[in-house]
Order: sequence, then structure tokens, then C-alpha cells
Amino acid sequence: MKNKIIKIKMKIRKFLSLIIVSVVFLSFIFLNSSCKKQEEFQHSDTSIYNKDVTKKIKELNLIPYRQNKKWGFCNRDKIMLTGYLYDDALPFNGYFAAVKLDNKWGAVDSYGKEIIPIKYDYLSLCNNGFVVVKSNSKFGLINNEGKEITKLDYKIIYNFSEGLAVFSKNKLYGFLDTYGKEVISDKFDMARNFQEGLAAVDMKNKSGFIDKNGKKVIQCMYNDASDFYEGFAIVSLYYKYGFINKDGKEITQIKYDWADRYKNGFAPVKINVKFGFINKEGKEIIPLQYDYVNRFSNGAALVKSNNKLIIIDTNGNEISKLKYEDSKEFSEGLVAVKSNGKWGYIDKAGNEVIPCKYDDAGNFNEELAKVQIGSERNSTFGFIDKKGNEVISLKYMFSKDFENGLSEISEYKIVQQTLPGGEWEGVEAKVKIGYIDKNGNEYWEDELK
Repeated sequence: MKNKIIKIKMKIRKFLSLIIVSVVFLSFIFLNSSCKKQEEFQHSDTSIYNKDVTKKIKELNLIPYRQNKKWGFCNRDKIMLTGYLYDDALPFNGYFAAVKLDNKWGAVDSYGKEIIPIKYDYLSLCNNGFVVVKSNSKFGLINNEGKEITKLDYKIIYNFSEGLAVFSKNKLYGFLDTYGKEVISDKFDMARNFQEGLAAVDMKNKSGFIDKNGKKVIQCMYNDASDFYEGFAIVSLYYKYGFINKDGKEITQIKYDWADRYKNGFAPVKINVKFGFINKEGKEIIPLQYDYVNRFSNGAALVKSNNKLIIIDTNGNEISKLKYEDSKEFSEGLVAVKSNGKWGYIDKAGNEVIPCKYDDAGNFNEELAKVQIGSERNSTFGFIDKKGNEVISLKYMFSKDFENGLSEISEYKIVQQTLPGGEWEGVEAKVKIGYIDKNGNEYWEDELK
């Protein structure tokens, strides 16, 4: 009987041991899987997640707001969501908004929580949620959780492009990934950001291209090379320019005195003093016969011949001959033109849709264009829509184009600076006073003192 009891106990122990081992094994698998999924989420291509975050920020309508000399964040109704805590604050860029205090920079999230400590001399928010920071003349990287993923021992780090960022520690350049790992070693004399899967690099004073594995796909054989746009890059040899495709094939001879990147399937080129256009086969589809050209937009381009402006289509046909003396580029269907020293706008058929009455006029951006009256120190700026309505009065000394629904407003102010002997003097400087939205709402109160 005693032996039977012992055997039963041993079987029970074995059974319990198997259960414990199974539980431990399954727990390990679960935790490993969870960590892996979390890691993949944090380090995957964040562009999709970034769109969701950006959408969330826009829905919250967080806007930098100034009261006297201090900044915080409010919503569109000017209800403050944070205190007036900072010496400066910038609009949100994806995950974060940069803030400044006592000449140091940090960043807050959409709830106003300080995610990146305010201790850096420089801070640049990347579109994918990562942040380039600088302290004591050295650069490093911070991820979207506010953690330093590299040491601050780099001479320079560029913003991320297509998942990689250019870095340099001494004189040579390489690339970091979103883990902060140096995935392409620093062996290049110069490097540009990745564009369309390739990056221009220099070795021994010659330019070529590498892929994201660091492999040379186009040998370093040119004097210079641009980024790829629409599948083509500009390269130069002995002060002449031409175009190559991603296989490194020269689709044109390197013969032009000037060339600009492709836009909407066409690239402007120049030989001697005459301009024309090539298509994506490298053919001079529009002869080099003009004194000046602008790039194509919505099937139309402005060109100049014998001091006369002409609108042409992509076949080189003249749509309209114009009476204007100068112009800018088409943007959102309209182009600024100058007549008798004043600027207005025409459409691609040549119809004057906004009279020439401004002293300067910019391109349309986010459905609005910045216009100016007056000159130099006596000028003021505002914004018009495509019907010519002055939706924001021309009363500001300086204004930037709208970006994500906000425009930065500045003006000249007398500010104090310290002289070498420790004395103070007042100097005139351009100072940011706040932001406006597309309805002209001003997000500040009181004047800077």
C-alpha cells in the first residue's frame, strides 16, 4: 500500500511539473510575441500612424497662444489647454510641439505633457515622430516616446527621409535608421537625404547614388548630382548638365548650361541664353527658343519671348499672349503677373481674375495667397482668396505662408542686447508676435513689452 501511495505522489508531481513548464513556456511565447509586436509597432514605418496622430492634433485644434511674453496652447475657441509656461512655442508637427524656456528647447505632446525635457540648445521635429536634438554642439536622436536612442556625439544629423537620416561624426557621412543604428557607415565625403529610394553621395569629389542597403547603384562619376524627382536626377560634368534615370542611364546628353527638376512630366533646360523643355524620354519637346520659362502646372507654363509673356500648353502651343511685364509660377491654377509696377493674378487661359493692384503678390498655398501693399519698411501684408477677396486684412508687417492652417506673424520691435562690457542697448529686431488662422483670428493678446 505504501509503495502505491509513493507511486501516485510521484505521478502527481510529474503532472504538476508538466503543467508548470507548459505555463512558463506559453508565458514566454506570449511575452516575446507581445514585445515583438510592440517593437514592430514602435519602429515600423510610422508615416501611417503619424497621419492618425496629425489628424488627432488637428481635431484637438491645439494652437500656440501668446499672452504678453509667455506662450501656451489653446483650442480654436481660444480656451487655454495649458498655462502660459514658455518663452516660445511652435505649432504641432505630428506627435509634438516644440517649446522654449530660458533659451533651451523641449517638446510637449497633444495633452501639454512635457515629453522631451527642456534642456536642448536645438530641436528639430521630424515628420515620422523622431526628433533631432543638439546640446553642447553635439547632435542626437530622440524617439516618439521622448527617449534618447543615440548618444549626443554627432557633428550633425539631418531630418529623416524615407526612414533614414544622414549623420556625420567627423568629416565623413553615413545613415542612421529609426533605432538609432548606423546602418550605412560613415564613409562618404557628402551625403544627401534619400529621395525615391536613392541617395546622392560623394566620394573622392565625385557624385553617385546608393540604395538603402548602402550599395552603390550608380557609380560616383559626376561632378554633382541632385535628388531624384519623378524618376530622374540632374547630373553635371564640367559645368554642363543632363539627366539620368534610376538605372544610371543618361536619358539626355550632358550638354545643358542649366537644368531644373521634373515637374508634371517636364523639365526646363537652357543652352546659351535660350530655354525650352524636355519630356521624360529626354526629347526636347518644346524647342529652346524662349528668353525665360516657368515650370508646368496644370498643363500650362509661362514663358517669355522678346520681352512678351506667353502661356503655352504641354505641346508648345500658345494659349495666350499677355500684356504683362513679369510673372511668377502657376500655383493652384493661378499665377501672379505684373503690370505697370503692380501685381495681380491670371488663370491659365490668360484671364485677369484678380486686378493688378498690389506691390507684391505670392503664390497660392492652401487656397490663400500673401499680398503686399507699400514697399520696404512701409509695407504691410495680408491674404486673399482666389476670387480676390481680402480674407485677412493687409495690416501685418511680416507674415509667412500658411502651413497646416496657420501663418506666423512678425514685426519689428526694440529688443535689448548685452554689450561686451555688460551694458544693455536697444536694437531693432524682427520678433514673432503670434499666429493667425485662415479666418484671420489672432492667437495672442497684449503687446510684447
